[in-house]
Amino acid sequence: MERRQALFFTCLASAGLILVLNFYKSGDVILALVPLLPTGMMVYAYRRTQHLAASFSLAGFSILSAAGVVLNHALIPMGLATCAALASWDLVLEGKPQLKTKHYEKLHLCYLGTAIGMGLLGTATGLLLHLRLPFVGMLGLVVAALISINQVMKYIQHDRASHR
Repeated sequence: MERRQALFFTCLASAGLILVLNFYKSGDVILALVPLLPTGMMVYAYRRTQHLAASFSLAGFSILSAAGVVLNHALIPMGLATCAALASWDLVLEGKPQLKTKHYEKLHLCYLGTAIGMGLLGTATGLLLHLRLPFVGMLGLVVAALISINQVMKYIQHDRASHR
């Protein structure tokens, strides 16, 4: 098993198991079975390189994590599940690994690790700093985050084009 495939299945299994175990532990047995659907969908997306299925699966994981937070589950495991699902989604979107060079793969995994690390750092910071923001303030932060993600994606695409 190659490194990318091992990383994909490790991240996906982590995301699914975190959600299943948290929901099951709290007595939500029916809800504990629901994460199996986005997990299976992500495996299908990986095998067939289906970007749309991977995106729906990521949305499912995000919704389940948000539901866990609303149902008073711990924020850290829900955030970890979302980060792991995001990593799986990213590895599906990268396509067939045999088409990539070793340098490109290493660079991509470095970007992925940095993005996940920053996400986890942001989550931990949010737990430590209890700021009360009005809805407009949160909306502004979401817009800023979307603009930042867009800029990072443009940079990665430019960097990818320069390495071909």
